[in-house]
Amino acid sequence: MDLLSDAFRVLGLFEIVDKKKRQRVNPAETLLVSGFWRSGTTLLMQAISKIFNRRSIYEPLHFKTEEANRFYYKNESDRQWIPYWNDYLSDDEFFHLQEQVLKGDLKGEWVRRHREYKVAFADPLVVKMVRSNLCLPYYEKKFTSKCILLIRHPGAVLASIIRNKGGAARIKAQISRSDLVRQLLRKFENELPIDNHFDQYLDDVNARIILLYMIMNELPLYWKEAGFIHPLVITYEEMIASPLEMFYGIKDYLNIDNQTSDEEILSIWKNPSGTTKKERTDISVNERLNSWRSELDSGTEEMIYQILNNGSVFPRTRNQINQIDKLVTEN
Repeated sequence: MDLLSDAFRVLGLFEIVDKKKRQRVNPAETLLVSGFWRSGTTLLMQAISKIFNRRSIYEPLHFKTEEANRFYYKNESDRQWIPYWNDYLSDDEFFHLQEQVLKGDLKGEWVRRHREYKVAFADPLVVKMVRSNLCLPYYEKKFTSKCILLIRHPGAVLASIIRNKGGAARIKAQISRSDLVRQLLRKFENELPIDNHFDQYLDDVNARIILLYMIMNELPLYWKEAGFIHPLVITYEEMIASPLEMFYGIKDYLNIDNQTSDEEILSIWKNPSGTTKKERTDISVNERLNSWRSELDSGTEEMIYQILNNGSVFPRTRNQINQIDKLVTEN
């Protein structure tokens, strides 16, 4: 981050700008970036903010956001809560929270921590969330918002969570809880053909993360296939291997005229994510795509593919991962 961006953040000037603009923000024009933890959502949000000139909003459903934390407290919700859209269709308080999210009408530095000064006065927003996959039908139904669903190979996701300390270590403790995974497995048993086969994995912390990953990706893909939602699905791997093609795809999806040159896009794309532990610019494409394979033991990788290939439970996610494996092989 540059000094001017840091000054704007510390002095609360980004928040002041957002308050001035909130009444003019149309939630339907806000772009959501949704994906599982450690899937590259921050990297994509930052690049979209710079290339398409959008103010960024970072993790507004995190408990560090005053508005979200107040909702959790009043509704006795878990602070690591993963909302499911159908539970809140008639909940006015939930609607108000999501409207605040899509308008950037939120307090504090947290949600603006990755914003840069050059987009301080831009009108549209890009909002990045890891807790929103199961709420995508809600955003489309209530606000007609457009969304990018970002998917990364589950092995790479798990390796990133294991590798990084600090925040990622806390993520591991939060999303690997057996009660959370059991709750979601029960909730979606009518939408996914889930049986007791998965009980054998619930005693293993890494397997629980993979099960949660599968649920949170399979359902949006199922809803898209059924025509309930219309997100642009992108994989982290194609984002890394072919950034120009990806950004032209986003441009077409948003139906906008963007004048950013290919050279400028590639220059922006070399910058690291704000949540990457080693903020390096010299990481090769091959390293970004394949380094996880040397970090996980063979038993863990085998477990991932066993869950992925189990019957007909996760066919859409399996198709995405097969495409990722093919792309990586070709690169």
